[in-house]
Amino acid sequence: MDKNHNNSTILIVDDVPINIRMIASLLIGPYTLLVASNGRDAIEIASNKPVDIILLDIQMPEMDGYEVCSFLKSNPATSDIPIIFLTAMNETADEVKGLALGAVDYIRKPPNPQLLRTRISNQLEIMMHRNHLERLVQERTRDLEHAKRLLASANQAKADFLAVISHEMRTPLNSVIVFSDLLLNSNLASKDRDNVQHIRESGRDLLDNINEILDFVNLDPNSFTLNTTPFTLVTLIEEVVNLLAKEAELKGVAVLFQVDELVPESVVGDLRRLGQVLRHLLGNAIKFTRAGQVILKVSSEIEPGQDKARFTFRVEDTGCGIPPDKQHMIFQQFTQSDASLTRRHGGVGLGLAICKKLVEMMSGELKLVRSDSSGTVILCCVNLEIQTIATKVKGRTTPETPVERPPSAMIVDRDAVEQQVTIMARWLKKGNLKANESLEPLRKLLVGTALQVEFFKLEQAMDQFSFNVAQDHLETIARFLRRENLDAP
Repeated sequence: MDKNHNNSTILIVDDVPINIRMIASLLIGPYTLLVASNGRDAIEIASNKPVDIILLDIQMPEMDGYEVCSFLKSNPATSDIPIIFLTAMNETADEVKGLALGAVDYIRKPPNPQLLRTRISNQLEIMMHRNHLERLVQERTRDLEHAKRLLASANQAKADFLAVISHEMRTPLNSVIVFSDLLLNSNLASKDRDNVQHIRESGRDLLDNINEILDFVNLDPNSFTLNTTPFTLVTLIEEVVNLLAKEAELKGVAVLFQVDELVPESVVGDLRRLGQVLRHLLGNAIKFTRAGQVILKVSSEIEPGQDKARFTFRVEDTGCGIPPDKQHMIFQQFTQSDASLTRRHGGVGLGLAICKKLVEMMSGELKLVRSDSSGTVILCCVNLEIQTIATKVKGRTTPETPVERPPSAMIVDRDAVEQQVTIMARWLKKGNLKANESLEPLRKLLVGTALQVEFFKLEQAMDQFSFNVAQDHLETIARFLRRENLDAP
């Protein structure tokens, strides 16, 4: 770096004119010199003119050098100016006090001319390096901020592209699935029914892939919010297990769950998102298990006096396992442990990445415990608020009909529920996609009631365009209303 300090400005502060002339004579030539005969003038000059270094006397009337140094260091506009005390005070305590106030050096009078010039030059060199580094930091910061904006813009463009493409793909796919359902409800020959069933299953597989993409795109931590409601944990687990029972039964895989007797019965959390995570973890285990069993073990840890608990969902399977060199990839987006699995089972490699994001948004953790030829164990831990104490629940195999449980709350606006059920039933009967418009009103009406889990199943069926299944769940809601002596469709 260039060591030429010709443009540096030095402020000499001393109340004795002869001292000022002596110091100036030692520094004349290379520097621009400013002088002040008292502390107040020194502060005025340093605050209003560019000063690179200050030579400051200590013993001055009205305001001594210590006071001047303390004031300059407390002012953001002058705090970075290096101060060298140049004084006749030669006690060690004086030097320690001056350096403690922020001075960079302490020189005793009369100064050695060469020593004075060298120390000034060294401090100016340090200041130049510091200023150079600050400029570099500012430039790098600007570059990083610019790169961050470009990255954010690119990510947003990618998200917008995926969202648009996914929605555009869903539009024609909706018709394929809906009309396949309608055809399956008509009188078809056996061969034609098999063909239509294949079309419907392929459409649903494609829809699952698109939904994964949309879920992943929409999981922005800055805008995503959890929809917390009270629900019965065991009921949710039963619904998830029963939803997957048919697929497991076709493969000859047993699906079981065990809930520790100390697990609280009623909790508060995001029912839909927790259900989504459990469905995918169990569904994934079933998918990659050819024979044997998949088991979900649920336990909890409750700190005394706390209204929250740490819930652990342990999913164990007897599947083919994950190769050791691929295990670190399973929670990464758009990846699967083996390309042949993608061809055999489908999917875009987003399911576990979505689960990990959702669990982390619930202040939880998702991790692989082990995976070998004997099977895989995945652990999901989340924090949920406790509503009621635990009741003893035994583990069960599936499929079985879930036991009826008492309502968690009464339905407040029954007339509105009846109206939405009636509208939705008519639209579903006609295969009309407008049935989706009744989902949100029903959600608001049924959350926190005895029908919230049934609504959860209805919503999942609608998401998968399984209108026949959706009609069954809607009829369950209607039967509940009729049991309450209401006029439901």
